[in-house]
Amino acid sequence: MAAIRRVVTPGAMTTVLPGAIIPLCAPGARWRNGPGGKKGEGDRPMRTAKRVGLGLAAAGLLAVLAVAGVILADRLAQPPPADPKSLIARAGAYHVRIRRDDFGVPHILGRA
Repeated sequence: MAAIRRVVTPGAMTTVLPGAIIPLCAPGARWRNGPGGKKGEGDRPMRTAKRVGLGLAAAGLLAVLAVAGVILADRLAQPPPADPKSLIARAGAYHVRIRRDDFGVPHILGRA
């Protein structure tokens, strides 16, 4: 006769009959003496799942930091904005008229 095992969950203890299928990676569930009868043997799938989860979280964090670094480097490499006073002074030397037609297309009129 197979032994009845008890599964410890965060809220309660449940009796499991022989042949019942309980997922070993259910959140918070573990075998009290492991499926093979050795202490701690049933915790292995849960530890593996936690390690995989931590690895994925670390990889995601590194990806976010890499993207942030690229964006910051691009922002720092941008030239400073032009001084509007010098641009307005240069524009005063030209006589140009910009007219838009019925379709909104600009037409620039002036001496070449």
